Amino acid sequence: MAHIASGAGAHREPGQTGNFVFLSHSHRDIIQVRQVRDDLEAEGHFPLMFFLKCLGDESEVDSLIRREIEARDWFLLCDSPHARKSRWVQSELEHIASFPGKYCTRVELDADSETRAAQVHDLSKRMTVFLSYAAADSGVASSIGAQLRDQGYRVFPNDRQLEVGENWGTTVDLQLDAAVRQGFVLPLLTPESVRPGSFLREELAAAIRRRAPGARNIIPLMIEPCSAPLPIATIQWLDWTQGDRESNLVKLVHLLKTIEMG
Repeated sequence: MAHIASGAGAHREPGQTGNFVFLSHSHRDIIQVRQVRDDLEAEGHFPLMFFLKCLGDESEVDSLIRREIEARDWFLLCDSPHARKSRWVQSELEHIASFPGKYCTRVELDADSETRAAQVHDLSKRMTVFLSYAAADSGVASSIGAQLRDQGYRVFPNDRQLEVGENWGTTVDLQLDAAVRQGFVLPLLTPESVRPGSFLREELAAAIRRRAPGARNIIPLMIEPCSAPLPIATIQWLDWTQGDRESNLVKLVHLLKTIEMG
């Protein structure tokens, strides 16, 4: 059995913003699975596909797949009659389910290409966050962003340096627009960020205008005690002024993986 992985290397490179997504699939569906792979790559992510054909020792194969599953956060079942009959696919799903923190969804291979692409897009939205914060809070924002990246999230803005001639305001506005349509927006609330005329207020107002009706993808984080002004006060926020950062992050990640985005 030769082992082939489609996607980037095992670790996130500096400046890399996409997510690694483990594709659980039957080799009998390879044509449709390749199309799913292409849809993920079009969203900026790195699909991981495994075709196991030259390893004769099944225990070695099982151990390899299990270690890979344990190292990943995001999983996509390429569902089909073949996948439902595959003992390898079913074993992968059982192992994924044994880790409560893993996120696994499915794409229906029998559906048309537009439906499959929409299902892939929904997963991409779930994995993407935009941090909105005051310049004075860049340190805590950088720390939260790094922790979320460690949890497998694509986080904007990037910590990279701007290219020569690149406009920061335009770049952030484009990323904010993408996040509202394609992920979560996490405003960090502090006395500095909510002051009158602050950039965060402007970003949040823009995010609320751009989000779809009924969407629940704007989740403010109260980092320091402050009075949340409108329109922030109209949105349910998470209190990070109590408890430690690690436990608060666990609660946030759980919410991001379970909330109905709308």
